[in-house]
Amino acid sequence: MLAGRVSGPVGEPLPGVTITVTDPHGRQLLHTRTDQNGEYAATGFNDGFAVVVAGALGRQPVATRLLLDTATPLNQDFILTPLRRDVPGYTSSHRATTIAP
Repeated sequence: MLAGRVSGPVGEPLPGVTITVTDPHGRQLLHTRTDQNGEYAATGFNDGFAVVVAGALGRQPVATRLLLDTATPLNQDFILTPLRRDVPGYTSSHRATTIAP
């Protein structure tokens, strides 16, 4: 079993975060979401390495590589920070511009 909690930088739980588990070749094994407490749980894996990604709209996604073992429960928490809006050239009303030759 793989379980954990997803929170923001000050510890607030983040409900509705997508948790995606893939094998080392990028094939999706599981796709779930956190509950109202920011918690998730998943089962049904084979032993071996997997990549676990936590992502939510407006948050920087986080990924980690884990060794899953069906005999041992594993806890993996994530902290998601807001996307940075102070990137040079970024504005909330940014539109593509076509320049004529």
